[in-house]
Amino acid sequence: MDWLKLIVAIVGLLGMAGLIVWMLRRTAVRWSVLSGWPTVMVSGVGDEDLRRVEAAYTTAVRALTAVWPAAAEWAGETRLVVHPEPGWCPAEGRCLSGLTWVDLGLIEVGSDLAALAHELAHLLQWRIDRRTDPEHLNWEALGINAAVGAYRL
Repeated sequence: MDWLKLIVAIVGLLGMAGLIVWMLRRTAVRWSVLSGWPTVMVSGVGDEDLRRVEAAYTTAVRALTAVWPAAAEWAGETRLVVHPEPGWCPAEGRCLSGLTWVDLGLIEVGSDLAALAHELAHLLQWRIDRRTDPEHLNWEALGINAAVGAYRL
């Protein structure tokens, strides 16, 4: 009788562990790698859109080499989240088309990827120059505005 209780308890624990693993795998963020950028991880797009994202990322990096000639060397080790809409409105109410978390190496952009070069400029400015300019006060003088403006999909 004690063996039966032990077996039932073990099966119950294994079942609960399996359920927890299944729930975690279902809610986990799925990351894909861009083939031309092996250290850039993308989330939020299906396999059919990865080529479009890779082309946009490459175009953005090329545009930013006008400011930072070594932009391609610094553009790796990045996580890119593509939202399902061109823009989104977080809880604060301010609508966005892009957002950069420089300390995490994370860029969020809308589905049209229009803000990608702008957000990548924030990340590269932090990585290369070790400063941020969220107000874009020096971007014109540094040529960043012109480089971001040259980014066209």
